[in-house]
Amino acid sequence: MLGWLRGLFHKKKASQWPVTVREADCGRMIRVTSAESAGISPARRDALFSVQGAGEDGFALCALCDGLGDTQAGRLVAEYMKNLAQNLPGSAGIPDFFRDALDGANQMLRGRAPGSSTALASIAVRDGGLYWAAAGDSFIYIFRENILARISRAGAMTPETQRPIPGSGYIGFTDISDADISLGALPLAPGDTVLLCGCGLGAALGEAGIAAILGEYRENPSGAAESLLRAASAAHPENPNIAGVILLTVGG
Repeated sequence: MLGWLRGLFHKKKASQWPVTVREADCGRMIRVTSAESAGISPARRDALFSVQGAGEDGFALCALCDGLGDTQAGRLVAEYMKNLAQNLPGSAGIPDFFRDALDGANQMLRGRAPGSSTALASIAVRDGGLYWAAAGDSFIYIFRENILARISRAGAMTPETQRPIPGSGYIGFTDISDADISLGALPLAPGDTVLLCGCGLGAALGEAGIAAILGEYRENPSGAAESLLRAASAAHPENPNIAGVILLTVGG
């Protein structure tokens, strides 16, 4: 009985938590929408950013970091990636840019916060093409023609302790060779939605739940981003891994 009442309280409170939504145009009918909410947990681990220009090339660089066990690793790596945005090269150089960025972020975090680690999902857009880098269990999805598909690999976790396996690609470990970096561009099409999220969103909603919300709010990215956070927080109110999402949408 007590558990049921606690769950009811959390679900009611979830609708009242403040959610901050930001939107920006990137050119070529591409829009970036981010949503953030600390929810009920003070132990927020997610950190995110997006940098974009409204030029003809449709430039954007976005990242979402989900720290493991502490709140500083994600913030430090997100800040590091954001500072590299001005160095984003042309399309041909983006895979190497991501390799160098992840190596640099790994060295930075091991130096500034030894023992800390974070998952990372990052995308870059140039000339209508999507590039990505993913480390650990933060995910990148594409929603196209009412089908949700994950385009980044998942990180490995030990089932007994729910801690990352060394060498499984998390920023902050000695070996990040398992990080997933795209070798080329995925052409974006009108109507596409790209989602960056931490592991908590999928655990709360499942891919079917995520797809249902993206489909319902197809013409309203800000509504989709906010609804994803509120639905996930209502389902798992004390999960500190549900604090932010990034959507990149293509009009047309």
